[in-house]
Amino acid sequence: MSLAHAEDLEPVADASPLTAFAVGETARVAGFQTEVAKLEDALREIGFAEGDEVEIIRKGPYGDVLAVRVGRAQIGLRHDEAAAVLAVAS
Repeated sequence: MSLAHAEDLEPVADASPLTAFAVGETARVAGFQTEVAKLEDALREIGFAEGDEVEIIRKGPYGDVLAVRVGRAQIGLRHDEAAAVLAVAS
């Protein structure tokens, strides 16, 4: 399971998954928590990196999808993908 900053591999203590944030909240990506290395790689490929500001734009009616803004891009994530991105409130 990966739960660390890429640079120093120290644990991220006060981070929460993106699924824990409300619509309209902003946060900074602190790391990733997943047992599937390919999921972390995929999240990085679509634009998530430690230190990036993320804004929660919308949540699906059943909480199964999230729309987030990273930089100037709007990205849709499934619940398990959003749960793998750890962030701290900004």
